[in-house]
Amino acid sequence: MIPVTLQILTNKDCNLRCKYCYEQDKARGKNDIHAIKAYITHCLESVLAGLPHEEAEKKREHSQLTVEFIGGESLLYPDLLDAACSHVMAEADRLAISNAPHLSITSNGTQFGREDVRDFIRRWGRFLYVGLSIDGIRETHDVNRIDTAGKGTYERAVDGFAWLRETLCPQRISVKATYNHATIDRYGEGVINLIRLGFTNIAANVVFEEDWNLEEAPMLRDQILLVADHLIDNNLVESVRVHQLNPLGLDLASFRLPWRREANHCGSCTHMRCLGYDGKVYGCHRFATMDAPLPIGHLDPAGDNIVITKPELIAEVADLHSRWPEDCRTCGIGQLCASCAAIPWEVSRDDPAAFLARKGQCGFTLARVTAILYLKERLEDVTRSNPSPHFSKRDRL
Repeated sequence: MIPVTLQILTNKDCNLRCKYCYEQDKARGKNDIHAIKAYITHCLESVLAGLPHEEAEKKREHSQLTVEFIGGESLLYPDLLDAACSHVMAEADRLAISNAPHLSITSNGTQFGREDVRDFIRRWGRFLYVGLSIDGIRETHDVNRIDTAGKGTYERAVDGFAWLRETLCPQRISVKATYNHATIDRYGEGVINLIRLGFTNIAANVVFEEDWNLEEAPMLRDQILLVADHLIDNNLVESVRVHQLNPLGLDLASFRLPWRREANHCGSCTHMRCLGYDGKVYGCHRFATMDAPLPIGHLDPAGDNIVITKPELIAEVADLHSRWPEDCRTCGIGQLCASCAAIPWEVSRDDPAAFLARKGQCGFTLARVTAILYLKERLEDVTRSNPSPHFSKRDRL
């Protein structure tokens, strides 16, 4: 498959006021549907433009198009989403792209009681992938994920998932839990709760805005090991994927270190582009929602082309992996260190390398890798049909 991913910032407003949210501008209003349609058309045409006939036909047959709708809370505007999805499908048909496009939405889960939202989900359910934001258990979720009245939203989000699960294929539903220092001590309990709720595709991240130092690695490790033990003890390693532990695509049997940093953690500015407001184009959603947004180009006035105005920014972001401190680039677990490609420009725009020098993910990365190795060894014990009831490497880093 040749991935083609388009991001569209549908709106900036949200019915929640999550305490750790990096989107400070909650201005009301939605993006312009004409700009969205022009962006979709141009991006799809540019995928095939300039290719020899044989290569264009191959790309039509084997490309997997994903269109990501990102807010704010995108489901505040199901009419906009419906119009955009209709255009995606019409253009895919016109260009003879044979694989059905994936339509992706991230939601806080509180809007599924609305009939217009339910109608939208039912109409596009065959193509739709929905990512929910639920921070583990009620106590940790309600600490940070509050509404405009300051009330917790856990119950509403879980109720939304229950309805969604009855409507969509469960394999099309994922969840992201976000932890900061106020909630990290219940990380393991929270991920296990998400598994028990019925999620099988789980991301459980720590915020980039806070530093996770090496001194915290033992505590972080112990939290992730709670999840590893739960997966093993309940025979869930193959049926439940936790991105920080056993993500799809990671072959635990052949997992080896060192794995040094040789590329960015994400495809911002290169494999990923985002349409923001006023026809401006960004490297990703985060570049579009900074206090001072940083575009790489814009739709031209005719709306049939994207004009790149900052090729130097694209080059700088693409080369970000080489700007990490020397010990990060030679670290044996460097490529497993999650890092946002946009946040260095948000925190220290004049010197992005200064943010990287903070090494803010070291503790969490070490904890995560230790947990992966622990999970791998427990699996090997099971495979050898010689499980060790007292097996533990929790005290070794």
